[in-house]
Amino acid sequence: MPRTTAIPRGVHPTALRRINAIEVFNAVRTKPGLSQKDIVAETGIDRSTVSTIVAQFDALGLLERGTASSEGRRGRKSETLAIKTDAGLLIGAHIMPEQLLFVSSGLDGTPAETMALPPLTDAADVEAAIGKGLDTFLYRIGAKPEDVSAFGLCVPGLVATGGRLAESSNMSWQDLNLPEILGGKIPSKFHIDNDSRAAGIAEKLFGQCVDVDDYIYVDSASGLGGLLYMNGSPYVGAGGFAGEIGHMKVVPNGRLCTCGASGCASAYLSEPALVRRFQRVGLKAETFGEIRALAGSGSERALTLLDEAGEMLGRALSDLVNLFNPPVVVLGSGLGLLADYLLPAAERMLARNALQSPRALCRIVSSDIAQMDTPRGGLALALNALTEPSGDSPFPW
Repeated sequence: MPRTTAIPRGVHPTALRRINAIEVFNAVRTKPGLSQKDIVAETGIDRSTVSTIVAQFDALGLLERGTASSEGRRGRKSETLAIKTDAGLLIGAHIMPEQLLFVSSGLDGTPAETMALPPLTDAADVEAAIGKGLDTFLYRIGAKPEDVSAFGLCVPGLVATGGRLAESSNMSWQDLNLPEILGGKIPSKFHIDNDSRAAGIAEKLFGQCVDVDDYIYVDSASGLGGLLYMNGSPYVGAGGFAGEIGHMKVVPNGRLCTCGASGCASAYLSEPALVRRFQRVGLKAETFGEIRALAGSGSERALTLLDEAGEMLGRALSDLVNLFNPPVVVLGSGLGLLADYLLPAAERMLARNALQSPRALCRIVSSDIAQMDTPRGGLALALNALTEPSGDSPFPW
């Protein structure tokens, strides 16, 4: 049943039109080959509104048209629609302890080109590194600054609403007003956010949760992080800091975390923490990939340590299941890579600590896109910036 297009109280007609256009855009982007009739069924927007939006997209050169196979049926073949990916350029950037990475894509968000630069070690270098890096990257891919439709920047640390980096224990940075610092160095349409939250948003746009409106994303790299996606949007909290799953306490007075507290999940499940644990017992491993290889070779010590880590993961997941009753928990990055070895112990802890009713409704899955060589978080933020419902210009740009 198509939903009503009557204007909800307090919503301006322009905002409603933009919201409808974004819904149609994402429906066609995630499921290319839909007909207009399919879009109506997919979005719940009435037929006349969908027809108007499709015409607008057509005029902007956003659409590719095709014909659906009739599969032996009589009658006129239906026309299908897909987003023309080269109608826009998205740029994502990732500040990581080990490198500064730039990624490009078309409007579908599929990574096209990448460029890795040396890591940033000093907060004072952020402005020059991002500005020069973006200029160099655009030159390499044959694009100009005015070609960029939107830009997304991922940062490890607590990112406030609006893009200010409050603190980053991984980078040893404090209170950086990134939108102000970067100023005219980045496109006017941009989103800056925590790297784990961005990766979680990528699950909604490109991954396991395209059709899911409530889920929790948990990943591990230099630290443990995540995203609470609730009622169709990220839950960011009062200041934008929600989702710091890595700082849930799993062991009273446990290991010291980089945040300065003890017993945090990140102190047991981050890549540096697991590497140190493996090396302490004489196992040679520098990365999650090498840890997985040791487990795959049948190393009893490696399997025992991953079972131990799985229990820590299960403790954290039990609290999340009890608090939020999510239908899906997605494990990304290193947790996804090691899921086969972590989940048996995690399931034991869930059976012991999670309430039976919410646990029965929760699926735990591994992210597919988080295991790919190129991260999607920056592109997800860029696509969100482009399709911001509260934007102040007609969609899409």
